[in-house]
Amino acid sequence: MAKTANPRPNVWAKDYAPYGTYAGERGSPEQWREAFHFAFNKDTAAECLRGDEPLVVLGLLPGATAEAIKSAFRKLAVRLHPDHGGDPEEFKKVYAAYYSLTH
Repeated sequence: MAKTANPRPNVWAKDYAPYGTYAGERGSPEQWREAFHFAFNKDTAAECLRGDEPLVVLGLLPGATAEAIKSAFRKLAVRLHPDHGGDPEEFKKVYAAYYSLTH
């Protein structure tokens, strides 16, 4: 029996709910984080960055340490996260920069 390809979920879809049957249900932050990381990859990160340098997006200089990258991402994530009134497109770009530098 041949395996069928399981398409990656689209976490940007409005009705996406990784933890239940419809988007009105709530899930734990860990479930959301796991589903988001599963759907994000190098190609998605490059598409979100649109040619911008990841270090520039995070406001860092070349040679930044892993701790500096993590700190810069967290500061920007708090400010830009859509749940806190931030712009979803800017948050995607910041996450893509962080992802490309850490994976």
